[in-house]
Amino acid sequence: MNPCFTLEFQHLLVSFSLLLVNLVHLLVSFSLLLVNLVHLLVSFSLLLANLVHLLVSFSLLLVSLVHLLVSFSLLLVSLVHLLVSFSLLLVNLVHLFVNPCFTCEFAAFTREFSAFTRESVLYS
Repeated sequence: MNPCFTLEFQHLLVSFSLLLVNLVHLLVSFSLLLVNLVHLLVSFSLLLANLVHLLVSFSLLLVSLVHLLVSFSLLLVSLVHLLVSFSLLLVNLVHLFVNPCFTCEFAAFTREFSAFTRESVLYS
């Protein structure tokens, strides 16, 4: 056998094995690229999900603020109704004490019915 032939054959085998190593390296690099692309897509989808969550949370915050404002306005309306009712009560009491005819008529009315007299209430 020719020593040059074996040397060239060995060189050819080494070159072929390096080619195979480079192909494996290329396949590994391509698979890592695909993994990175999948990771990027997952990260992007999570970003979109977080943005949707943020928008929903913001809209719920606005709804809560509107609900709070409506509740506060209803509280103010109730306070105004309470003040109006109290003032009407005071006006009626003043009208009752200022109008002597009504007071006399009311006293005569209560004397006609024994259920409204003080004695009947005390002894019943």
